[in-house]
Amino acid sequence: MLLLVLVLLSAVSLGGCSSRSIKKVGCLIINLQYINCTWDPWSQRFNYSFHSKFGKEKNYSECPWYLWMDRYTVGCQMPYTLGRRFDKLHIRLSHGNISMQEIHDLRQEVKLDTPHNLSVEFKNSTGLWFSWSTIELKNCIESVVRYKKDAHSWMDSLPTQSNYFNVPLPSEYSMYTFQVKVHISSLCSSSNFWSDWSSPVSWGPVKSYDSETPEIPSISQVLIYSVLGGMILFALACVLIQYERLKVIFIPAVPNPGKNLEDLFLTYNGNVEEWLHISKEFADGFKPNFSESVCPVREYRLLPQESESSSECSLHNLTDLSDCLSTSCFSSTSTLPVPLEDTPPASV
Repeated sequence: MLLLVLVLLSAVSLGGCSSRSIKKVGCLIINLQYINCTWDPWSQRFNYSFHSKFGKEKNYSECPWYLWMDRYTVGCQMPYTLGRRFDKLHIRLSHGNISMQEIHDLRQEVKLDTPHNLSVEFKNSTGLWFSWSTIELKNCIESVVRYKKDAHSWMDSLPTQSNYFNVPLPSEYSMYTFQVKVHISSLCSSSNFWSDWSSPVSWGPVKSYDSETPEIPSISQVLIYSVLGGMILFALACVLIQYERLKVIFIPAVPNPGKNLEDLFLTYNGNVEEWLHISKEFADGFKPNFSESVCPVREYRLLPQESESSSECSLHNLTDLSDCLSTSCFSSTSTLPVPLEDTPPASV
């Protein structure tokens, strides 16, 4: 009786193993380089065989590279050809009488590798620049950056297709930490999977609010600075000795105009020519060296013609001014004869 019960229990367990031996297979394109298909059997007592084909291919191909765990197959890795993710993937998993077939749409089943070549650079004019590298696929890669300032919470940026992120006007007293993840954008049939977050990179702080004790220079530094200073002073002294005309003027002297004026009045007795040291020939050049005859101004009046003889200076002699000056013509009033045409008719 007991033997019959054990046989029934073994049959039930074997039937359960056959019905639950295989769970759903998951396939994922990794970084557009290869395809991973994995399964999770409830028991790892069997090594399953994996076969697949793309699109309308007629024949199935066996897995070229199995994934193993504790000596049992748990997955298959297949090469990926660009553009194959838009074809249906037909898979078949079997072991003995156990078999399962599925069809997978890989268009959104893409997971990119974590971005690499992370760097943070500070530029005076534009601030902090966080950059990274990823797979080259023009207009198909979308990135999201998260960053935090000091111990604050993470802040996520909007998705962008560029491979850099800018933080303008960063604080020189704060620490900035950055991470980035990427996936296939909607322009190339968006992926359901994001890459893992990159390793964090940080920048700052450049300055510190805390007043720290100034660093005491070492003895070697003091000796080096002393020797360098002595050599510089020795070189300057040699230059000053060699070039006697070389003068070092730290503060130019301001002239005192009062001293010069005292010399003018006390030493030179107000003589500007001597004070300015003007030569005698130069001063004599400004003295006048010409003479001019004096001619007095007289007032003339018209007289009748008969009085022409009584006049000491006749009109016809006025044309010669020298005659007037040479004669004894000292009268302040002179007369001129009246022309005949101006004489009244009664006096003719």
